[in-house]
Amino acid sequence: MAKKDNNANAYSNSLQQQSNIYRNKKQYKEELGLRNKALNIDIQTDNKHAIAEGNLEIGNSYIEQNMAAKAIPYINKSIEITEETGNLEQKSIALQSLSAAYSKNQQFNLALDVYRKYVETVDVIYKKKAEGIKATMQLTATLNRKLQRLDLIEKELSISDKTVDLLKQEQQVNQRGLRARTTLNFSFGIAFFVLIITALVIYRNNLQKRRANQMLALKSLRSQMNPHFIYNSLNSVNSYISKNDEKTANKYLSDFSRLMRVVMENSKHDFIPLASEIEALKLYLNLEHTRFADKFDYQFEVENGLDVDYFQIPPMLIQPFIENAIWHGLRYRDTKGFLKVLLSRFGAFLSIIIEDDGIGRKKSEAIKTKYQKEHVSTGLQNIENRIKIINELYRVEIGVKIEDLDRDAETGTRINILIPVQK
Repeated sequence: MAKKDNNANAYSNSLQQQSNIYRNKKQYKEELGLRNKALNIDIQTDNKHAIAEGNLEIGNSYIEQNMAAKAIPYINKSIEITEETGNLEQKSIALQSLSAAYSKNQQFNLALDVYRKYVETVDVIYKKKAEGIKATMQLTATLNRKLQRLDLIEKELSISDKTVDLLKQEQQVNQRGLRARTTLNFSFGIAFFVLIITALVIYRNNLQKRRANQMLALKSLRSQMNPHFIYNSLNSVNSYISKNDEKTANKYLSDFSRLMRVVMENSKHDFIPLASEIEALKLYLNLEHTRFADKFDYQFEVENGLDVDYFQIPPMLIQPFIENAIWHGLRYRDTKGFLKVLLSRFGAFLSIIIEDDGIGRKKSEAIKTKYQKEHVSTGLQNIENRIKIINELYRVEIGVKIEDLDRDAETGTRINILIPVQK
């Protein structure tokens, strides 16, 4: 239909969708044929975004076929175009794929250099989002001032009602000014009606802008992942490489790349299937356990019968709590600890329980550095802000309860998160 209508963009997009199906079926020859055909169409229409995306997908196909050397030129072309268009998010995804290609091609130094560029690009994206949030907050303050002005208008309208009553009483006393007073009252009524309509329009616009601001702030907060974890993961890869442990380095970098891709994909949405969040959490726990295998073991349990593909939850809501349990509880134990994550149905809620037998909140607070205190406070504050915005925006009641696992000894921590079932 797109070809018949001579709609080049729709035709190219249809070819790309068909290519995705061939990739899932591992029919790479058919996939590459269609992707090159779509790429030629995009070049003819000078669709920069689609050209960059097409080159990247061809490169990713070669990576899946373990033909990293062929993938590298295509991904580099994609990066070149994104630098020309200034699309940082598209550039960050291409840099991530290029790092994976160099790694599979045994060019580990180049892989690490490119991954650092990826991290720098992500930092720039976060900074721009932070600037956007700041501008949003300033706009919110302006809107609040307008709401205060609206309150004053409402008070003035209340005073105007009393004035109307006085005019009516005066009209009954002096019938000779009846016509003039009637005209005055009619004019005043029109003005009163116009003021009410104007106030309602302003109020409605303010509500719409407030919702837009909340959506923008929520989008920024949900895309944030702890940069401390990212840098430590890169150092771990570097450590494996320095020890000539290429197998572990490759596996770790591959799992880390998968986690970053899942996180970036999930961060595009307010709610995602529970299965997608579970995939990200398992990848994250596996990476942390690889680094701290001597510090803790863990159990990740999903209740039998829980439909993980049907229910929806906010992305990256659980990971910061698991990270705190590992980094500020289990990591400081003298002996190996244990982390348990349990997902189950609790009435009309999804229950997430995170338990660790670490050193406890009180002792952990006592040994934190100034940087750790600021970092943890910021991370937890982001989660609180997200929950507050989601609860208000979608009229749900997500609750979080944190308590000591052993109240007498003040050791261990249990976190219970209750999320209303979202279909």
